[in-house]
Amino acid sequence: MKTITKKKDDKRPTFKYNNKPVRAAGLLVYCTVGTQRYYLLRSEKKGRWSDIGGKTDEVDEDIISVVVREVTEETNNHLFSTVHDYSQAYSFLDNKLREDELQIHYCPKGKYILLKVEFDSKYKDMSNKRFGLKEKTDGWTMDHYYSWVPANRIQRHKLHPRLRYHTDYYNLF
Repeated sequence: MKTITKKKDDKRPTFKYNNKPVRAAGLLVYCTVGTQRYYLLRSEKKGRWSDIGGKTDEVDEDIISVVVREVTEETNNHLFSTVHDYSQAYSFLDNKLREDELQIHYCPKGKYILLKVEFDSKYKDMSNKRFGLKEKTDGWTMDHYYSWVPANRIQRHKLHPRLRYHTDYYNLF
């Protein structure tokens, strides 16, 4: 997964997955309680639900680094704990993603890799208030809201386009 190429005048790396370009990546987290599957989704200001992710950055070493950095930033370091700082949260998620079995879904239109991974349901039981109502990154903030959405309540038309139009949509949910 670690081939890096850069466009002229662009500091963002382009990684390769199966010889296809990757310029952004995200994480789709789910857990299972009984027979019901739940997805951790992020609400955006346009009223759409999304996975957690974003664009590559010059500090990223590979695709997993993109996902880990974006998820750590967007959950304000609190995906797994309310007391983690950035480096603890980053390390914990990085280890989990490199050790767990991941489902990898590539969308050529957005040059987007989506990693789908199952978490223990104990994280669903933690209060979503731990994420805060704003993402705080490099001097700017963005409103957000997280919720565990039951699979049978996900409405395709209310998903971010990178999920709604994903070429592998029916394998995501």
